[in-house]
Formats: sequence, structure tokens, C-alpha cells
Amino acid sequence: MTNIQHIVLFNSTLILFVLFYRILGFKMEYSRKKQISRQLMDYIIHEQLQEGARLPTIRDMADMFQVSADTVQKAVDILKKEEIIEAKRGHGLFVKSLLPKIKKSRMIGLVFTSESEYLKQYPYPGEIIDTLRNRLKKAGYTLVPYSLKQEGLLTFRKKILSMNIGGLLLFEIEHGFMIREILDLRLPSVSIDFDYSRFGIPTVKFDNTMNAILLTNHLLYEKGHAGVSFLTSSYRQWQGSRAYMDAVCEERKEGYRIAVTLAGLSPHIAGSGSPEDSESGFSQTVVNFLNTRQRPTALVCDSNRLALRFIEEAKRFGCFVPDDISVGGFGPDGMEFTPGKSLTCGYLDLQAMGNTAARYILSSVQGQMPDPLTYILPAKLSEGDSVSGTEAKPGIPSSATGGFSGEKT
Repeated sequence: MTNIQHIVLFNSTLILFVLFYRILGFKMEYSRKKQISRQLMDYIIHEQLQEGARLPTIRDMADMFQVSADTVQKAVDILKKEEIIEAKRGHGLFVKSLLPKIKKSRMIGLVFTSESEYLKQYPYPGEIIDTLRNRLKKAGYTLVPYSLKQEGLLTFRKKILSMNIGGLLLFEIEHGFMIREILDLRLPSVSIDFDYSRFGIPTVKFDNTMNAILLTNHLLYEKGHAGVSFLTSSYRQWQGSRAYMDAVCEERKEGYRIAVTLAGLSPHIAGSGSPEDSESGFSQTVVNFLNTRQRPTALVCDSNRLALRFIEEAKRFGCFVPDDISVGGFGPDGMEFTPGKSLTCGYLDLQAMGNTAARYILSSVQGQMPDPLTYILPAKLSEGDSVSGTEAKPGIPSSATGGFSGEKT
């Protein structure tokens, strides 16, 4: 290779390196200012700043976010283009509008993180989805489901923009980064979930704590049970080496604790590991509970599914519901634990959730902010056949709490 060829090769390599460096630097700079613009948006939402509220100065925000004033200025410029922030000469920066962009589209997206088949499960969540779809159809809108698990977040953004979706329903979307990405679309949005409320997003959720208080009080005061225990199967999340319950079960357990404590009793929590426990493991949990000294005469389970599983397992050891023990759960009403006999439960009105979510998204796409921002569905009790009364009074341990040998019958 001649000297000229070496020089040409060197110059070409240098040019490519410089181009690569500039492109990389541009991407890093863009990513950084985009990140700060999202942090600034989070600040506006978390501080509940209303339209017209004054923002900190560029220098103050640079100190707040630990970046340069130039990066903050570029982030502010992004939010200016999105018409969220405006600058008033001589006065500073102000919140212009947090209202989403209103489109004339008649399609409402339903975003969720599970497989598509999940939405068809009955009664939950199928009853909610069908109620939503029918209510929107009557109003002239079409519900368009979108699974983030199957297609991903980037594909979702492109698809939503290409379809000209008019609004979004976030179904069981819990991760903050997903919510921020979705909110970047500036579409009218409503969150539907068992437990979580989202900052700045209209939310429809269940009152899990009050539902548990209502069910526990029913057992204590209306049915006269002296002792009520709580059974959970939802230790399915991990933080390091420690297992903990999800928020729904925590709220129900807290409601149970409040009710029994106010009745002058000590809470009794029976944990059974995860819902996917082996049959032998769950059987041992049931045996341990049935052999508890001065065993409670009533049991609150963290879900109808767990209540049905407990009833079946207890039956194998000669313990029958409601003759030997009263059992209640949480979920849709009308679930049978034996032919013709239904569970007593903290009733989750799935149709009410679907109808309320439909009303909220319809208000949002028409430019009206739903009021209240978070709608908590009221607690209800569905009285079935799995609970019987007792002569025992709250606060007095029942004397008729014979143990079970653990032998199968």
C-alpha cells in the first residue's frame, strides 16, 4: 500500500470516527434533555401544579436535577413545544396546560401488560372489558386492545400514532416508566386497577381496605364470631431474600387488622406461601390452621379463589363449611363452593368498574377532567352460604374450638 493510500485510509477512518462521535454525542444529549423534560413533567404532576403556576428558575431547576442550566433550558424547550410550559418575558416560566390533546378519533385504546387471552378470562377481567366495550359502543366508540407484552412499548407508540387513537385506558399498568412513555403521547388517559392511583391520571379502583373491614365486621358483629383469622396466599413478590404481599392483599390484610383491633381482638394471620404451592404444602397449612389452639371460628381469605381452595382442602380433613368454620373471600358474587351454595364475600362489582371507567374516558376525550380524579368503588358485602352465626361474642374466645388430627377422612 502506497503512502497516498495510507493517508486516504487514515483520513477516511478519521472522518468516520468524527461522524460516529458526533452522532453518539447528539443521541446522548437528546436522551439527557428528554430525560430532564420527563423529570420536570413528573415534578409538575407530583407538586400538583395547576395551570398558571410559576416554575422555579432555570438555575434552580439545574440545581434540583443536578445538571447544567443549558440542559434544563433544552428540556424546557421540549415542554414549550408540547405547550405544557410557557415563558412570560420578565416574569419567568409558568405551567401552560396539562390537559391532553383532544382528537376527533372514535377509537379508544386499552393498554395492558398480559397476553391477549387474559382479557377473555371470566369473571375477572372479562366482565370489566365486556362492560367497557358495550358502554363505549353505545357512545359511538370502538375499544382497541393492545398487549405491551406481545408487541412492546416502541411498537405501541408507533401503532397508536398511526391509528389516530382518541384516548387510552391503562389496565393494570403499574411501572412508572411505562406510564411516562404513554403520557408522552398526550392523549386523554384513564387508569383501571385493583389498587393503584396514578398521579395526574384519572383512576378507577376498588376500596380493598374498606371491603375487608366490611367483611370482618360482618363476621364479628352480625354473625357473632369470637375469633376471625386472615389467610393469605399471595407472598409472591420478592425484595432480596424477603417475600412480601402485593398491594391488593396488603390493603385487605390492613382492613382485617383494623376491624379486629377495634373489636378488642388480636389479629391472627395465617400465610400459605404462594398460590402455586404444592398440594402437600397447602395441605400442611390447612392442617396447621385447623389444629390451632382455640382455633378461630371464622376465616377471611384474601380472595375467592383461596377461599374455594381452603374449603376443598378442609373438607378432606373432616372440617365442613359453614358447620365447622365460616369462610369469606373477595371477588365477584355468586361463586359457588358447593352446588347451589355461594360464598360470602367482599363484593367486587366488575360491571360498576367497567361502567365508571367508560364514563371517565368519555369525559376525558370530550375535554372534561373527571371529578373526582380518583374514583374508589364503594365497598359492598355479598352474603352467601359459607358463613353461619354463633352464640359467641366478639372478644370472647369460643370454647368450641376442637382441634383436628390432620388425618384425612
